[in-house]
Amino acid sequence: MVSPGALSGPGGALTDVRLLSREPPLQRIYNVDDGQQGRFGLTERQESTLTAAYEHGCYGVPREVSLSELAEELDVSHQALSERLRRSHRALVENAVIIGEGVDNAGNG
Repeated sequence: MVSPGALSGPGGALTDVRLLSREPPLQRIYNVDDGQQGRFGLTERQESTLTAAYEHGCYGVPREVSLSELAEELDVSHQALSERLRRSHRALVENAVIIGEGVDNAGNG
């Protein structure tokens, strides 16, 4: 017969089971079934810009469209498009790649 202390004490079977059953701390919640808006921390405008960039071949190698051409197509300045893409890329990296790795303290430059 096993003594009660052997099961529940430090290193006992019950302690080990409790440690194994603990879930990792929750970092973020996303409901991707609710549609496209807001996924991965993107605004609707950022998501539509990334989609347009992809559809026009901006991410192809070599690129099928320049940023200037895409900016003209989207009726925004080259500078506005460049900044929007950088913010979009940052949001994607923070929310899809760097999750839980100290995003709040990641380099802001």
